[in-house]
Amino acid sequence: MDSRQKIACAGVIMGLGLVMVARKVWARRARNKPSGVWKQVGTVTQLNLYPVKSCRGIPLNECRISSIGMENIPEDGCMALGDRRMVIYKSDSMEMISARTYCHMLQIRVFSRSEDEISLTFDSHLLKVKIPQGKADRKIRLWTEQVPLIDAGDEAAEWLQKYVFDGKPNFRLGFWPGVEVRRDISHLVKKYEQVYPFMRNDFTGAFSDLSSFLLLNESSVEDLNDKIAQKSQDQDSNEDPAAVSIDNFRGNFVIRGPSAYEEDNWSWVRIGDRVVFRNYKPCTRCSLTTIDKETSIKNKHFEPLTTLKTYRLLDEKKRKLDPSPAMGIYMGLWTDGQTNDEIIRVGDPVYVCE
Repeated sequence: MDSRQKIACAGVIMGLGLVMVARKVWARRARNKPSGVWKQVGTVTQLNLYPVKSCRGIPLNECRISSIGMENIPEDGCMALGDRRMVIYKSDSMEMISARTYCHMLQIRVFSRSEDEISLTFDSHLLKVKIPQGKADRKIRLWTEQVPLIDAGDEAAEWLQKYVFDGKPNFRLGFWPGVEVRRDISHLVKKYEQVYPFMRNDFTGAFSDLSSFLLLNESSVEDLNDKIAQKSQDQDSNEDPAAVSIDNFRGNFVIRGPSAYEEDNWSWVRIGDRVVFRNYKPCTRCSLTTIDKETSIKNKHFEPLTTLKTYRLLDEKKRKLDPSPAMGIYMGLWTDGQTNDEIIRVGDPVYVCE
């Protein structure tokens, strides 16, 4: 083969390679766009906002959707509260903390007071906090990430120390720097993409563990409670097992209509007329689900995790990344043609794309 033939052959090989790459890119883009018929599968029964990570949630009748999570629609003169836009962290370790370790955090409630002020309550103790302005002034560790925040100041830290954490120091309150600031989980995307190909960097929330939106199906939790009750009966227990509240799973959207675990197999979800989400990963559950939000007491039988582990573990390949059982689905906002001002209401229809 002379040099011209070699060049021509190399050109053909390169051309075929480019065609194959282009086909893969096209196929990936096609999979990342809903195509098909939308079918109604249920309705929204709950909307839940969690302003401070691991603290008490707020039930809503309607919410505004942003790319990093839902927001409430405040009364005139008050600021909007966003989902998990605040976090409590330790200043000595510069790590976030959660109710997994400090169960009583679930008793911290948040209220919007004005355009630049919120209040936190714990038992009968009240803290007023002016919203800090400016850019992020420090970073903390959120699992495997370094995430930015704006510290709320010493008054908030002193209140946390005195009333919430029994005089222990170094607990501080932080705010997410703004909707335009995004986390970088590219290292996780690379790790997970072989089993979760639709996971994207811009599907993250603010201080949420991984996703900007979490959807729960009432039928799935009802089936779980049936299994817990049946297990107690099979073991001839004298105890009457308490049903696990769907609130234990801290979902943003709760829906009614689909059969149990039907949500596992959805690709695209639309709520109402316009807001479209991509289901990209099951939500694997931690010990926070075992804590009663009213009492801050952990379930002595470690339910619902004990029962979930008997039938809701992921397949072997996924279990290497996520060894915990699943309940609910992580969703990211599909932003093509959408804005950050879409509204979702309790009672809205829920559709999936077939």
